[in-house]
Amino acid sequence: MKHTLVIACLCLLALAGSLVTKNAVAQSAARDGFDDRARQAWLDEDYETAERLWRQWADADPSAFVPLYNLACARSFRGDTDAAAELLLQAVERGLTDFHSIKTDAFLRAYRSAGRGIQARRRAAGRTRRWFDTRGGRHRS
Repeated sequence: MKHTLVIACLCLLALAGSLVTKNAVAQSAARDGFDDRARQAWLDEDYETAERLWRQWADADPSAFVPLYNLACARSFRGDTDAAAELLLQAVERGLTDFHSIKTDAFLRAYRSAGRGIQARRRAAGRTRRWFDTRGGRHRS
């Protein structure tokens, strides 16, 4: 009985390790495949291509918040503060907790000027507090 339990635990650990590795490889491939090309398109002022690539990355990796943050920055930079607000909230839902960037990123200036920034910052701050609370850490309110 003990041997069966040990073998079962080892199999579960191997499966979990395999899933984590596959997920990390998928995230890396998505990031490498989309983000480099999107950033280059942005630098070339081909904003539509950059946004399309970040959207493809976000769709390919439902746990990635970086492409949604980049899309929010792009939409804000181009004056679409409603879309920027929605994309930032989606990024926060996926794990973005860096509300300092939301508050200071130059590409989000139009978004903040429209008075939209407080909602995403509050959600990000709440996620950060929950993260510390679940790990027994301390945080500043």
